[in-house]
Amino acid sequence: MNKKKMIIVGSIVFVMLMLMVIAPYISKILPFYIMGQPTPLFHIYNYDANNSHEVVVEIINSDNESVFKELYYLDPNEGVGFPKLPMMEDPKIMEEYTIKVVLDNDTMKLHHTMIDPWTTLDIDLYHTSYETPGEIVPLEISVIMV
Repeated sequence: MNKKKMIIVGSIVFVMLMLMVIAPYISKILPFYIMGQPTPLFHIYNYDANNSHEVVVEIINSDNESVFKELYYLDPNEGVGFPKLPMMEDPKIMEEYTIKVVLDNDTMKLHHTMIDPWTTLDIDLYHTSYETPGEIVPLEISVIMV
């Protein structure tokens, strides 16, 4: 084999090896270059202008295991957000979760949804209903997708 062919074959082998090493990293970060950083896991906002409220948010995975449970106290017109859990930031893994929200140890809602890095749960307290304008709903959960 002459020198020119050896250089070409060596270059091809080098490029192939580099692609094998780099490809896993590229496939992991490429979605974030296209879609941006992961959105928060959820936002809670208390639209009640007169009262503070206690909210418990629990997230249960598809194996019926609680992966997150947190208690929040929100003053009137106060909001809070929480970032994605590390297991929810992989764009290749999309899992169904059950979100359980309990308001003031009285009102409870369950919401089933798929969560990926760009899905955010919007939890509204004492908000005007999206379905029935003018009606105030104590607890409403919706999903926002980028």
